[in-house]
Amino acid sequence: MHWRTPKERADKYEHPIGIDEQCVEPAPKAVKWLGFHFEPNHSTWEHFAKRLALAQAAFERIKRLSSPGGRLTSYSERRMANGIIVPTLFYGAEFLEPNITMGNKMETFMNRVRRWITNCFYSTNTIVLSAEACLMPTNLYLEQIRDMARIR
Repeated sequence: MHWRTPKERADKYEHPIGIDEQCVEPAPKAVKWLGFHFEPNHSTWEHFAKRLALAQAAFERIKRLSSPGGRLTSYSERRMANGIIVPTLFYGAEFLEPNITMGNKMETFMNRVRRWITNCFYSTNTIVLSAEACLMPTNLYLEQIRDMARIR
């Protein structure tokens, strides 16, 4: 449970948000509904910032398993990334699209994951790094997720 200090509290937004012809009266800055964070200005920043934080926390926990002399191989690390980190990071991408700044932050984070899997240098070309780690760039993940969710 997280308690906020008075300084961390956001100003209360008084206007209702309409979702499918229903009005929702938000109490905090963003309304959380089925894991989606909606803001009054229809920005997706809050949602993807929370998803990025959750993915980073999961990554830090997984990294503990792969310490020197640890139990994970590169193949296992790739499977952990595909099974835990990628779905956590891209949850809601079927309907919401991250803005350019958030997309860049997500790509930077995924590059950290790719470096962890391949054990490559920081100066390694990101295209090569993506191919070696067998993890697509974030824009391709977003495109694939939207294509899979599209009604045909």
